[in-house]
Amino acid sequence: MSPEWKTLKEEVAHLLQEYLDHPDRVTSAMRETIRQSLCNYCGVLFTIESLAQQILCQVSGHASIPEDQEYRHALKVVAVGKELTPVSRRMLEIYTGYDASKLQALCEESTDAIGDAAHALYGRPFDLA
Repeated sequence: MSPEWKTLKEEVAHLLQEYLDHPDRVTSAMRETIRQSLCNYCGVLFTIESLAQQILCQVSGHASIPEDQEYRHALKVVAVGKELTPVSRRMLEIYTGYDASKLQALCEESTDAIGDAAHALYGRPFDLA
């Protein structure tokens, strides 16, 4: 391996580590790099963008309440992420904005929205007031 190639490889690895360590500092150029990055999922090469789109398609139509749809999407992103390499998982999390730490809050929002929808449709038949 030539010294120039080794230097370039180290620079790319350093930049990728910066993206992964500090997602709040990710610029649009960095997001573009992440979007086009390849990952191996179940023996098939995907770009991060195409994998995220595939996940969204799998969960679309299974919920009519937006908060529940978002929770299902996040849940699937986390599940798929467990089958990726750590770097690919982190890139998917940065690209989608979902990771395991956000699941509890999204679950609570989903549950509240479903409860509100049920109350709007059926009222509160067991309220004694």
